Order: sequence, then structure tokens, then C-alpha cells
Amino acid sequence: LLTDFDMGSMNGLELTEHCRRTMPELKVVLVSGTVEASTALNHPVKINEFLSKPYRPRDLAALVRTLLAE
Repeated sequence: LLTDFDMGSMNGLELTEHCRRTMPELKVVLVSGTVEASTALNHPVKINEFLSKPYRPRDLAALVRTLLAE
């Protein structure tokens, strides 16, 4: 799952929590330009990776490749 933190009626961590109810092994990359990495990574809803905006497409691609290889 690749999701942004700020999405309107639900944030990316809430979406992660909802999706993991049916897919507990789901890998999640959270991106944000408003939330600090430490805030996201220390939240009770665990994500696999955090990417700060703005990011380069090649950085996102490398991160996804790494997660898929695990």
C-alpha cells in the first residue's frame, strides 16, 4: 500500500489500520509533506517505510523494490 498521510476524511495511518484487518501482512509506505518521519514511525499503527515529500521517483521505485524483495 502506498498512501499519503493527509487524505481528507481519513489519514494514511487510519487507512493502514483498516486494510490490515483483512490483510495483516500488507506492506505499507506512507508519504507526507506535513508529518515528521519519527511521528509516523513511532505511531501505534506500524508502517514499513516513510518517505518525505518531495521525493524523487527513483527513490520511491527503489523503496518499493526493496519492500517487494523482502
